[in-house]
Amino acid sequence: MIANEDINSIRDLAGLSRECLSVKEFVEASLIPMTRYLGADTCGFTTVEGTRENAILKDIYTVDFSEKDWRRYQHFNSIDPLSPLMKARLKHSVDACGSTNEVIESKHAFINSDYYQGNLKPLGLYASLYLSVGDKENVYGHYAFLRNRAKDDYDPTDHLKARLASNQIASGLGLLMEKEKNVSKSLLLESLMGRANLKGYLTIDSRENVCLHSSGLENHFPFLKNQSPSSYWHLIKERLPPHAVSFIKDGFKSFPPHTITQSSCEIKKCEGNDLPTMSISIDTSRGYTHKQLAIFVLDTSRMPIIAQHKLDLFKITPKQREIIHYVGAGLANAQVAHAMGISIKTLESHFTSIYSKTRSHNKQSLLYTLRPNT
Repeated sequence: MIANEDINSIRDLAGLSRECLSVKEFVEASLIPMTRYLGADTCGFTTVEGTRENAILKDIYTVDFSEKDWRRYQHFNSIDPLSPLMKARLKHSVDACGSTNEVIESKHAFINSDYYQGNLKPLGLYASLYLSVGDKENVYGHYAFLRNRAKDDYDPTDHLKARLASNQIASGLGLLMEKEKNVSKSLLLESLMGRANLKGYLTIDSRENVCLHSSGLENHFPFLKNQSPSSYWHLIKERLPPHAVSFIKDGFKSFPPHTITQSSCEIKKCEGNDLPTMSISIDTSRGYTHKQLAIFVLDTSRMPIIAQHKLDLFKITPKQREIIHYVGAGLANAQVAHAMGISIKTLESHFTSIYSKTRSHNKQSLLYTLRPNT
């Protein structure tokens, strides 16, 4: 039976995400209420980065636990008899909850296990309850609620209480993580505009909603004046040339992401349609269902001229030409790799081949070699 005070605790968690401005603030604010809510003596939370299949433990937050002790505790989780059960549950649910006593044959066996003797006992702990929260594609993080030996094991009611709270926690974490991604990506793009040959940018999600945009886009797209930012993409899209429309259509429907044959296309300035010179890229770094389009307005006055006949002469492949295009636009290696959906290591391999073909030793000499009159 869930008590009224527990229902009130869940409501308080629901309000935390609206009051907090960051994941860090939200997690730290939730630790003590969650510890009390589940009758624990201490609690820890570890954020997770990556997908369910490729999750990496990241930031650590604890109550009355040093980071050293918490990392030690996490190390022993690998031999926790509950780990296989939690992994199995996460395959069939957006959250998962479990306690160690579910999978031990007897308290005597548990007390004599390496897991208890080497990990919990030195820290004065006994019972553990784990709660993993996330959405259909990602695990946001893992809670561990720990009790000392003076308290009972966690029971099915505790599991129910934890899972009821997990919905509110996952919702709050999801909103704040998305907000932080957008803020960091916006700052990155603004910084990139200052260093690269860009005049503006616009990013679109797989549902064709505007995610981010630079200020002053109406200066480059006259038809956007006095229009709502939410309508920017639809107004731009209806003026795109056929090759760009096909690129976008193919990019959004390709599955999985690595089947995309071309990760960007360029559009030359078109006076008739009021379109500036721009580059459109498909961003697959967050997976198939979270693809995004990135539209960059290029500053052609600052871009080096590359002789096409030299690209042919040096037998530069289509993928290598795309890399050279980004180099000419002033993008750093990390931004080139991100725009093309490849790893830094793969990008460096392409550069090695390009430098070998053109007898160049860096980006500056590469662009100089590809100038029309050299």
